[in-house]
Amino acid sequence: MQITERLQALAGSPTTAVKQVADQLKRDGIKVYDFGVGEPDFGTPENIKDAAVGAMEQNKTKYTTARGIVELREAIAQRYNNKYGTAFGPEHVVVSGGAKQSLYNLMMTLVNPGDEVIIPSPYWVSYPALVQLAQGTSVFVETKAENDFKVTASEIEAAITPRTKVINLNSPNNPTGAVIEIEELKQITEMAVEKDIALIYDECYECFVFGKEHGNPIQWNQEKVVSVGSASKTYAMTGWRIGWMIGLKEVAAASDRFQSQAASNPNSIAQWAAVEALLGEQDAVDEMHAAYAKRRTMVLDLLNQVDGLTCPVPEGAFYVFPDVSNFFNEELCDSIAIAKYLLEEAHVAVVPGSGFGAEGYVRISYAASEQELTEGLTRMGEALKALK
Repeated sequence: MQITERLQALAGSPTTAVKQVADQLKRDGIKVYDFGVGEPDFGTPENIKDAAVGAMEQNKTKYTTARGIVELREAIAQRYNNKYGTAFGPEHVVVSGGAKQSLYNLMMTLVNPGDEVIIPSPYWVSYPALVQLAQGTSVFVETKAENDFKVTASEIEAAITPRTKVINLNSPNNPTGAVIEIEELKQITEMAVEKDIALIYDECYECFVFGKEHGNPIQWNQEKVVSVGSASKTYAMTGWRIGWMIGLKEVAAASDRFQSQAASNPNSIAQWAAVEALLGEQDAVDEMHAAYAKRRTMVLDLLNQVDGLTCPVPEGAFYVFPDVSNFFNEELCDSIAIAKYLLEEAHVAVVPGSGFGAEGYVRISYAASEQELTEGLTRMGEALKALK
């Protein structure tokens, strides 16, 4: 059978590739310090699991509407209304099998062939692929390490052309942990409205911001902004696959139509669990936030002890994004080679920065225990020092 040109040109996820190699080493009995996959190391809170069990016992296991149960959509709308002062209802929401599906729905809804989508770089690995599947063109805006990778309104404005259809922002950012400054976010929102450009805002790490204010452009405009969120990171529910989009009713309706044909409804049991996640007690989220904040400080201290390694300070998510280019040599000349070296020599799994559009860097997730982080990053430091 002939595979389509569309898929032949589509690259696989580098984070998935790292996980596959790390998992094989683990199966071979090797201790691996896995800082590759962006996944909370905490278990799903008990009240959420109990809600899932209750949903099964009540036989809430049938098809739901493609856009999700009204109870969950109401809970999501309430969350945004309480947090950002909006006036959304369930008709503004589409629940999907994770935020990635929500983003794919939106690209297929908003992007015509040849349309340009502005994406700040470094970027989450799937953004360009989703634009590619929609037959759009990704336009990358390179952010600066000296500005801790925070995109500015002037950088976005310089990339706008008559073909620009969408600005795709991610804050807190994966892989850098950068949090866009409030004033810059306001200016970008005003620019999108003025120039009639849709603004997709991915805030899947919204609850993990450290020492500063986090904003969402949807608080200033609900006509041109669509926000994407997820239960995965906030509630340690990555495998439950619940994400959502919220925005203009017409965009939600179109995304619903696409999802109804592409995937139908997200898991019914997971939806009821997500209702409890959003409406139930939030102590577990506070505990995770405190743990990540402590680990962030510890990880930065460990990395700063390695001569030649530089690392911008992340203000959100649970990643650090150090520059490893000082350790390149004739044999190890890019971030893929460095990541492979660290996995083979130190048994430490990181993700090469090239997959995020940032050669010379690696992404390290600190969603791991303090002991794992201390041992693994010490081994990583020793392996890098051996290259000097």
